[in-house]
Parts: sequence; C-alpha cells; structure tokens
Amino acid sequence: TQSTWGESRRRLLRSEMFVHAALSVINGVEKGRCVVATDNIKEGTVVLRSAPLAACLQNQCFASNCHFCFKPAEGTTLQRCAKCKLVRYCSRECQRNDWAQHKAECACITRIAPRVPTSNIMLMGRLLQLLAASPSQAADSSDLFAPTTANFNLLKSYRSDHTSSQIETLGSLSLLVCQYIGLDPVTGTSSQHGSWRPTDILELFCKFTSNNFTVCDAEVRPVGIGVYPGAALFNHSCESNCVNLFEGRNQVVRTLRPILKGEELCVSYIELAAPTVVRQKELKESYFFDCRCSRCVAPETRLQDQQLMSRRCPQPKCKGMIPYTTVEDVKEVTDETDADLSCTTCQQALTVQQRLTLEERFQTASDLRAKGRDAFRTHGDFDSALRLLQESEQIFKSILGPLHVSLLNTRNDLLTVLIDLERWLEARDCCAATIPTFQLCYPANLPLLGLQYMMLGKLQWYLHQASSSVDSFRSALLILEVSHGSNHPLVQDLLERLREAEHEVRYASARSAPGNGRMMLEAT
Repeated sequence: TQSTWGESRRRLLRSEMFVHAALSVINGVEKGRCVVATDNIKEGTVVLRSAPLAACLQNQCFASNCHFCFKPAEGTTLQRCAKCKLVRYCSRECQRNDWAQHKAECACITRIAPRVPTSNIMLMGRLLQLLAASPSQAADSSDLFAPTTANFNLLKSYRSDHTSSQIETLGSLSLLVCQYIGLDPVTGTSSQHGSWRPTDILELFCKFTSNNFTVCDAEVRPVGIGVYPGAALFNHSCESNCVNLFEGRNQVVRTLRPILKGEELCVSYIELAAPTVVRQKELKESYFFDCRCSRCVAPETRLQDQQLMSRRCPQPKCKGMIPYTTVEDVKEVTDETDADLSCTTCQQALTVQQRLTLEERFQTASDLRAKGRDAFRTHGDFDSALRLLQESEQIFKSILGPLHVSLLNTRNDLLTVLIDLERWLEARDCCAATIPTFQLCYPANLPLLGLQYMMLGKLQWYLHQASSSVDSFRSALLILEVSHGSNHPLVQDLLERLREAEHEVRYASARSAPGNGRMMLEAT
C-alpha cells in the first residue's frame, strides 16, 4: 500500500541522514530562513548529509550510471529494466530500493515510448507521486533538514518573480508532464500520481528552478538532478564557507574554513569564476535576489573584476591593460574617444575605431569557441574542435588580459580536447595557464581549484616530471582533504599518486647523488 511504502521509504531516508548538532535554522530580516552555527565548527566538518526527496539521472547518464545510487558502472554491467528498457541498476538491491517509485515511472516511460522523457519531467513525476502519497504531512520544526514533502512544501516558488518567457517555458513543460503521467483530461487525475492541474505543476516547476540541485560526481561533473529540501535552507554567498558535494546521490555539505558561533553557513549557487556583474545578473535571473555578500561589496572586488574583464591596450609597444568592470563598458560608444576606458600604463583612451576593432575580434573569438564546443560536444569531432579552440585562444590572448574569464573558459574547453587527443604537453601548459584565474576566483578550499591542481599533477606525471607533479599533488591535497574529507576515494587516489611521485623523486635524487656511479661500478 501507499502508506506502507511511504513508511519504509522514510526509514531508508532517515538511515542516510546526518545533521550537525551546531546547526540551527533562524528567520532573518533580509534573507528569510538561514542556517547559523550555535557553536564553533572546524573546517572540513560534515554539517549535513542527506538522501534526496526525489532525484533522477541526467539523460546522458542513463546508460552509464545506476538509476538509484547514481554510481557509475566502472567495468560492471548495469542491468536494464526489462519493461521500459531505459533505466539501469548496478545491483538487485538498488533495483528493489527504487522499485516503489520506478513502478509508476516505468509505466509512464512505456506510455510515451519511443519518446524519451527528459530528466526534469521524470523528476517531476517522482515528486508528484510522493506528494500524492503524503498530501497532508505537517512540517516538524525540529527536523527542517529532513528530505520530506512537508519541508519541500515550505520552500518558496518565486512564481511572481519569473519572467513571462520563463513562465511560458515552464508551462509547456507542465503540459508535457501531464502527458507523461497519463493525467485524465476530464478528471485531472492519474492512478499513481494523484489529482493535479497544469497550474499546480507549473508552481512546482517554479520551486524547482530556485531550489533544486545538480548532482555531481567526485570531480564535480554533472550526473543528475535532485530535490534536497534541507540543503536548500543554506543561502548563497560568492565567498562561501561551505560546499555542496555528493556521494552517489546523497548530498554532503562540508565546511571550507572554521565557522564561528553565530555565523551563517553559506554555499555557492553559481559558477564563481565570473566578474561581479555577471554573477549578480545570474543570481537575479535564476534565484531572484540581489547578492550583497562580502565578495560582492568589498572595495577590492573592483580590482578583481578588472583582472577578469580587462582588454590589452592596442597602442604599439604598450603592455598595459584597459579596465572593463561593468556590462556598460562593452556597449558601443559614439564619442570619438572613451575617457573611462583608458590604458592603465600609457593613459591613452580608446578611439571609437579601436573600440570597435577590439569588440569585433572578441566576437570572432567567441564564435570560434562556440563552434569548437559544438564540434566535440555534439559531433565528437575533436580534431576540428582543437583547431577552432586554438584559434579562439590565440585571438583572446592577443586582446584580453591573462586572467580574463573568456580566456579561462576557452582554455577549459581546450584542455578537455587536448586530453582526449592525448596531447599531454599542450594539455599541461593549458592546465597550468588556468590556475592563476582559479586562484583569483574561488574561495579557500573550494574543490574546483584542488581538482585543477590534481589534473595538472597527472599531466606532469605522464610527462615524467615527477618533481613538478609532487608540488601539484600537494597543492591539490591541501584543498581536497578539506572539501572531500581524508577518507574520500578521490583523496585516497590522490595520496597514492603523491606517494608514487615522491618515491620517483627520491629514487632520481639517489641515482644522481655524487659518487653513486662509482659505487655501482665497484659493486659490479
């Protein structure tokens, strides 16, 4: 029965739940609900571990990851559902644990075949089933972090803040969900999902946009999406002191630095390698608030933004930079010169023609990057992608500052292509060139910087540069031990690589020590 299924599911979720004793939820004047520390908390501490209320793999991972635990196949054969032939499981246990929800889902998938539902539609189907099974469940104020429908119902939808275009898109998605779950057009009911109107589903999708999470693997690569009501209580900061990571489908929130009693715990909702104006625009459009975090309002932020957006001075022999800091800076000007856009070295202001030339070359490089991304992501054409991305990088290097975010993004794409083509030397140089911008943009101990150091160490190791790889692996370890924990498989793998590299350095040092050759001759 639905009640028996609901109770067994709640027991399973509780067994995977952990909340740090020093966490408290308060109602702030400006931010609404927020999470604060009732005592000091050390860096690297797990403050929340939670299973999802509902979760679904992203479509591109259906064939490679288990539909329940989200873990990759890694050499094992995933067993496909015999009926829908879409989802796969790594074990009988995972299939049994997921069956109560997949039973209804399986019928939905079969109903619309050969069309394949998107992960958002499948996730909504799972959530509707859960909401129908516990429509009147009351929230427990002492258990606000639990993955329950009651806590999900407390989340805000911000429907009135969505644009008409966003509402139109979500409305169309809601109608597709109605088809997917087999909603009767007359009664508005579904045998497994309860009674719903398209407007009800639209309201739920509005909650999705500002409260759901992208589930990532240990190297922060997206594998799924999920509803985690407890983690949604953590507010955003561009200078976050906590990080959301995932162990399979279970979410783990860990502190990145020591947290003081009374301090708010915050995570990042967006990509932080971006200037303030870009971050704030994304937060406003996707999460409907104006960010006033310490990074956004700090005086030194303007200098950081200049580094992320500056162009090179076009004057001959000048190596100075022209500081762009706002979106308005890149709009076309009509005056003969723009005194606000002057070189910091030679003090020369850009002429209209210089400005137009810079922007034309910027657009050309951006178009090349877009074509390169499409070549390897959509068509798997890595050779064409390499040519396009290298050309884009060369143009960007000639007109942008060395830390410009567009140059960083191009190099990240180029790094992916170079590694696939096993061009290790170029990949090493490309990876090393990204590190300074990562250091500028990311808070201390955020894992993306640690993962980039780890990648650099691997490339140096492949090129037999053991000493350099030791330095890179050590830098990675300092960060990832905090963000992932010392017992995480990724950190254990990193430790093994570091020990191997250190052993190679000691061996090479011993071989090159004075007198070592003479001793070897005497021994023979």
